[in-house]
Amino acid sequence: MAWEFAAIVKVRETGRDGLGNKNVKNILQKWILVSPGNNPNPPRIKFDFPKTKKFVANKGWESPVNKPYWAFTDDEVKRFKKAQAELGEQAIRTEGKVSVEGKSRKIHFESSDLLSLINEAGKEGWEITGGIGFANGGPSIPETRYRMMRREIQQPPLSQ
Repeated sequence: MAWEFAAIVKVRETGRDGLGNKNVKNILQKWILVSPGNNPNPPRIKFDFPKTKKFVANKGWESPVNKPYWAFTDDEVKRFKKAQAELGEQAIRTEGKVSVEGKSRKIHFESSDLLSLINEAGKEGWEITGGIGFANGGPSIPETRYRMMRREIQQPPLSQ
């Protein structure tokens, strides 16, 4: 018996509310059931810019959001894409190279209502399990925890 696991994550997006106020948190939020894609490593952007008349040679890795991609909020996805675009523009000016490593997630379901998400996932064989945490809490700071779901995945029978 093999299992596939996924986390239920609340995705928040900052923006303007209906009155035009900027950066009002939690105005837009939804729940997603998400698991890592083929590359579950934290996403990083690799750049290799040769020296030109205007720019100094530059090589390295950019990690604009230091968490696994499956746990990104919508704002963090935007921040990552912005950093990727800025490095890409610099690469064009310097004829350098930019590549992305680890940017991979699989969104199974999303809903603005948590119970609706759980019901939809349940129809596809997902069941709620325990939770996992990042062990990042401290005095008066709660640990970041995610509720987990799992479903049984069919494996081909072993040939004899």
